[in-house]
Amino acid sequence: MRTLLYWMFVFLISIYTKLFLILVVSKKSERSHKQCIYVVNHPNVFDPMYLLSLLGKRVTVLITEHAFQVPVFGTLLRYTRQIQVASCGRDAYKEAIKRLQHGESILLFPEGDCNSGKGILPFHTGAVRLAMETKVPIVPIGIYLDPMKIWKRHTKIGKTAMIFTWYRYGWYGVTFGKEIYLKGSITNWSLVKFKTKQLRATILGLAHESKKRCLFSMYQGKRKVKRQFHSALRFSYRLVCFLLFARVH
Repeated sequence: MRTLLYWMFVFLISIYTKLFLILVVSKKSERSHKQCIYVVNHPNVFDPMYLLSLLGKRVTVLITEHAFQVPVFGTLLRYTRQIQVASCGRDAYKEAIKRLQHGESILLFPEGDCNSGKGILPFHTGAVRLAMETKVPIVPIGIYLDPMKIWKRHTKIGKTAMIFTWYRYGWYGVTFGKEIYLKGSITNWSLVKFKTKQLRATILGLAHESKKRCLFSMYQGKRKVKRQFHSALRFSYRLVCFLLFARVH
């Protein structure tokens, strides 16, 4: 039942992405590794959901604890066994190790927060340590979107005030990098930090490549029909967004 619910959710998200996002996806390798750690930059809050529709296999996502407090959505996350990341992250790291040892693939965002399309934030070291400790390869992914189309709103989840960032429609570039195998000990802190900086630079490069691909597609006039949203659909969509969040303070 959990698996069925997971794929139903992914199916609904895939419909959304095809309707409202202009996807430009590039993969360095068509080989689908049986297990990996997807590591991605995080420009908007719905990146985990958008990516699930592109991966084509069951993936466990490390998600901030605030998402688990959202009615209905939080229940869905718990029921499908996503990993809750608290402020310290220690329990999430242990759970991720356990899942990887059981053959699962995971998806994580080492910035630890949305960057709102303003540039990639410094990375936490968790992704590198997970790869070193489990010997599971990292697949870096770089996302590009138009930061001018990110919808922002100050909101409160539980007792925590935060800025909700939602990329509702527009160009969405995703570039998959080649698998990265990391050797070394997690006790070698200087090596862990160095590899983390290297990983950040790799993902920054992939995000820039995604941007170039989107701009090239725009210049070539590709997907012109899809860019021209039907006026009634676009109005209805914005109206739903407003009604959905008008009462959120």
